[in-house]
Amino acid sequence: MASFLKLRKQPFDIDVTGIHLSGTEHSHSVDTKIKSRFNKYEKHLSFLLISDITGILPLRPMERDLLKIPENIKLADPEFNKPAETDALIGVQIFYKLLCRCTVVSDSSEIQLHGFRDAREKEYGACIYLHSADKYGHHHSSLVCSKSRVAPIHTVSLPRLELYAVLLLARLYTATSQALLQLSISKVVFWSDSMIVLHWIKESPHTLITFEANRVAEIQEATRPFRWKHVSTKDNPADFSSRGRMPREFLDDHLWHQGPSWLTQSEDSWPHHILKLCQLPELRKVLEGDVAMTIASYDVNLSTRFSSMRTMTHVLAYCSRFCDNAKPANTKNVVGPLAQVEIQDELIEVLKIVQTNTFSDNIKALRQKGALNKKSKTLTINPFLEQGILKVGGSLVFSDLHYDQKHPILPPRNNHVTELYWILDGTKFHA
Repeated sequence: MASFLKLRKQPFDIDVTGIHLSGTEHSHSVDTKIKSRFNKYEKHLSFLLISDITGILPLRPMERDLLKIPENIKLADPEFNKPAETDALIGVQIFYKLLCRCTVVSDSSEIQLHGFRDAREKEYGACIYLHSADKYGHHHSSLVCSKSRVAPIHTVSLPRLELYAVLLLARLYTATSQALLQLSISKVVFWSDSMIVLHWIKESPHTLITFEANRVAEIQEATRPFRWKHVSTKDNPADFSSRGRMPREFLDDHLWHQGPSWLTQSEDSWPHHILKLCQLPELRKVLEGDVAMTIASYDVNLSTRFSSMRTMTHVLAYCSRFCDNAKPANTKNVVGPLAQVEIQDELIEVLKIVQTNTFSDNIKALRQKGALNKKSKTLTINPFLEQGILKVGGSLVFSDLHYDQKHPILPPRNNHVTELYWILDGTKFHA
């Protein structure tokens, strides 16, 4: 491996005892420096050069029947239970290619995080990519990390396996975001090819039965549902991690290492699939009867205290951060200037509240029936719901305009928030 990496060798002479008391002699050593791409951390290390590290493993034959290996698992070495010579230096070229992977373009002006997940009857997996772009319009995407799991031995429905995969991605994102704190990530997007799972994530956990409710609550806490989008199966790189492929099959696969082709392009080239309504399984049954309750509505008049949408979203974002930091389960407080993701989150929530107070009947009809009442005043513009936001359909869907211009947000008339948002970015509103 030292020759493969072109490291400078230095004379060195020492004996080392290896696996199963097998001895080996050293004639050289190398000095290396490990340096982080994201901060000023670096470490100098010295290594002894060994021609091979071999030994007989296992020491004696093992009974495979006692290990209870599921029949649906494909083994890399079917005879692993028989004693044989083992070499620890297998796969140097694969390790070298992983080391030389470029993650972010130099002088990047924007960095985004994209997560994919997929599930099958035998296994499920998730992977995360970094998308970066510079001021010249060059885009780059690279795999950051991935994780896969074997499906439970007991029978589990495919929708639940899909939910397992989403939860795996949510936990992988939490760990990855902590490791990439030095990067200024402007946007986080999660992709799924399962319509049922995307609808589950949008549901309030109390409407689902216990199994789905507990997992959806954790997913929403970690990812927030409005960042989820639909992707076709052929463009889903996580499909590889759920197919049980051998390691060498991943080595030269472009989709696995860089993600779908549109991820190395501008956002205008990304897929924009409208989430279609479907019959959701595992919903909690609503018991009929007389129920007394108190309904509390949001104070929309709070918006009149602000003369700028920017000020409003910043104040609300700081309030949300305070609430998140105050939660007992929180292990690390978020401090410092607001991230673009936090500001965008609050902007979406403000628009949801305003639309709910004005277009509650339309939103309810679209969620329950998938269509508006024939007497609705907005029927002619063919509105639809996207991530909880009411948008305009219409004939512009066939034009060459940007997606947000073809499907602008539907604003309430004579509303203070509408005026503030029009000043902020009038191109996203329906005139």
